[in-house]
Amino acid sequence: MTPLFVLAGGVLFLREPLRRQDVLAAAVTIVGAVLLVRAYEPSGLRVSAVGLALGIFNAISFAFLNLWAKTLPASLSPWTVLVYAFVAGTLFWLPIAPPWWVALAPQPTSVWLGVGIVTVFGTLLPYALYFAALARISATHVSVTSTLEPVVSGLVAFAVLGETLAPPQLAGGALVLAGIGLLHLRR
Repeated sequence: MTPLFVLAGGVLFLREPLRRQDVLAAAVTIVGAVLLVRAYEPSGLRVSAVGLALGIFNAISFAFLNLWAKTLPASLSPWTVLVYAFVAGTLFWLPIAPPWWVALAPQPTSVWLGVGIVTVFGTLLPYALYFAALARISATHVSVTSTLEPVVSGLVAFAVLGETLAPPQLAGGALVLAGIGLLHLRR
């Protein structure tokens, strides 16, 4: 849903042009992502009102982050943007989930190694690249392109964890790639 929210916000607030290709690309990649995560299986769908509301809030929040970051000067380093975003996030979460609850508890070295790996490769590097992309291309194109994430996750799960990908998941991956490709078609 985030790509559609970013598309709408980009058009309404950033005066980005509304292109049919962008709408189609966003819709195709969302359908592809739905197939990739097996949302078509009724046994996997346990939707509660709270979960649905939180999911929609998350999509809107991430769309806001996209649109806010797009308004920043392109000359601003992605690392500077990350610092601002993470400081704001830390101030928000500090009273809700104080870090010392985890930091003061004895943890095995493997836990701290895992935290470090996720921090660098799952947070810092991806967000820095994301913000760098926002400085160069439209928020809609960055948001749609980021739907490549479940494709990569599925391939890693297949290659590393030995998980199988069902035909609808493969079709979903193909749709995500096709949607991203639509962004680059010339009129």
